[in-house]
Amino acid sequence: MKPYKESGRSFHVSFAYKKGKLIKMACNNYNKPHNTNKFPAYVNWKNLPGEYKPSLHSEPALALKIGEES
Repeated sequence: MKPYKESGRSFHVSFAYKKGKLIKMACNNYNKPHNTNKFPAYVNWKNLPGEYKPSLHSEPALALKIGEES
């Protein structure tokens, strides 16, 4: 899966289970911006203004996928 889904330096995956069965999975995506309308804004903690780009992490991506079903 990593060669197909990796879009940046780090590769993170989050999983959602229901009664022991995997129902959803999501990966971080450096090409998709972080959705500040639904989740808190990220802070540039490294203080690198030119290099910092808030992108979608696997945890909010998973929450968005689960929310699409509701």
